[in-house]
Amino acid sequence: RSRGTDAARTPVGWSVTLSFVPLRLELSLDISDGGKSQFSVEELNAVAGGAPIPGRAHNFYDSVHDASAQYAEFARLASVLRASGTRFFAGDVGLWADLQAQRHCWWQEDEDRRAIADSERAFRSRNWLTVVSLLETRASRLSGAAAARLALAKKRLRGAA
Repeated sequence: RSRGTDAARTPVGWSVTLSFVPLRLELSLDISDGGKSQFSVEELNAVAGGAPIPGRAHNFYDSVHDASAQYAEFARLASVLRASGTRFFAGDVGLWADLQAQRHCWWQEDEDRRAIADSERAFRSRNWLTVVSLLETRASRLSGAAAARLALAKKRLRGAA
């Protein structure tokens, strides 16, 4: 946790947290602004446009009993933080908005994928109203097949009226 000293440009309260939960086979390195915002080093790397994150060198299950394997995995995540954390360590307060916007974009893409999959099922069932309700608000983001499915469902609804 940053104390905001003259030597460090990172604001007071900003922190880096390493979490390792062997029983759940979880390992994460997160950054926080000391408030509500907490993001993974993977999210930070994506915002920074960093190189792909190196894959694990050790199996979590096997590394539970191997301290050197654990430290190697910790070092792997720390290297990603060093490579992509320039804005974090410089105290760039705009970083949090960029991270939040990226998370929202990823969430929206995930919701779009679900809606498209649901619309395929509704389309096969000829449930045109459901197809339209699932896709209409996403129309600007739809690709060929989903856009065509929406257009046809709208046409069928107009024909039924």
